[in-house]
Amino acid sequence: MRMTPNKLKPFMMNMSLSNTLVILACSFFFLQVVAQKDAAFNLKIKKREIQKSGTFLGLEKGKYLTLNFGVERQWQHVKLVKPTTSALNLQFDYNLFQNTIGMQTGVWQKTGRMNITYGARLFWRTDFSAHHQFGIAPNVGYKISQAHLQLGVNIARTPNFDFIGNVFYASLRWVFIQSRTIKKK
Repeated sequence: MRMTPNKLKPFMMNMSLSNTLVILACSFFFLQVVAQKDAAFNLKIKKREIQKSGTFLGLEKGKYLTLNFGVERQWQHVKLVKPTTSALNLQFDYNLFQNTIGMQTGVWQKTGRMNITYGARLFWRTDFSAHHQFGIAPNVGYKISQAHLQLGVNIARTPNFDFIGNVFYASLRWVFIQSRTIKKK
């Protein structure tokens, strides 16, 4: 029985498709073997560390509104998988309405590309009389560009019940980067 040209066409397409797949598979395995032996195929991505520092200005809102200003130093490890950013900061607080002043030093870290930060602060506050307060403030935040929103709780070591301050707070600050250095590893 003789096949007509229309019936042969799908068969010829399938043969050319299977030949193409065999050729692609063979070349793929050949390149895999060559890549393991040849140093030219070994790609080393250089890791970079970016150090940034600058001043920041922010607001903290809880029960009371507080003005924050200070300095921050950031270390950013640029990698393809799980980049990290760490920071150390020193800030001064001034409560505009209750006339209290404070100082905080803190750290935070961001791992991955989700921009979620985790950190803590050590704080000291006074109202210019006999009332002083020391403590720690764990926080969680979200950082995008140079803006940083943090939510936290102030846990006082020396509680003064008549002391005016925020127990729970939301802090929004903007970092003005003034120096940036890039190191290649």
